[in-house]
Amino acid sequence: TPIAETRAPLDARGELEVSNVRGRISVTAWDRAEVGWSGSLGADAKLVVEKSATRVSLRVESESGSNWLGWNRGPREDSVLVIQVPASAALDLSAVSANIDVTAMRASAGIEAESVSGDVSIKAARIDKLELSSVSGDVSFDGEAQRADVETVSGDVRLSGASGEASVESVSGDADVRVAAVRELAGS
Repeated sequence: TPIAETRAPLDARGELEVSNVRGRISVTAWDRAEVGWSGSLGADAKLVVEKSATRVSLRVESESGSNWLGWNRGPREDSVLVIQVPASAALDLSAVSANIDVTAMRASAGIEAESVSGDVSIKAARIDKLELSSVSGDVSFDGEAQRADVETVSGDVRLSGASGEASVESVSGDADVRVAAVRELAGS
């Protein structure tokens, strides 16, 4: 089912929170003080929206009411969310078997993105605090981050452009870390 293109006001330093069980979350920055979204919902999926001037929440849930925390009871088909946000907004993105990709955030206070089995990719972003995690998906960041905390269990990590503090953890995946002017680097 297509999601009609929708917009909601959001403060330039506001927060966008998104959760999706399966499919994709794609976020791109723009120079407007609002969030815009479109995409498609799989069978038995609905989009729950909560809006305020400082926070917009988009959650894909099953029609029967269970959200991604009850992912084994969640929608059985992929849902795709394509979202535009203010370039300096903070992001909190959660997925189960959905891929997450974020492009062109500038001067964001923070990006937190986690997926259980999907890939997480952040590109061309300037942010203060970065937190990325996936259990079995690959995690990558290419941009500028003052603090970076990146972890996977069996996925690969690619981190480029962190400065200040960086923590990288991968249990059985490969880690490719390219950082500059790092005061503290912790890894395992």
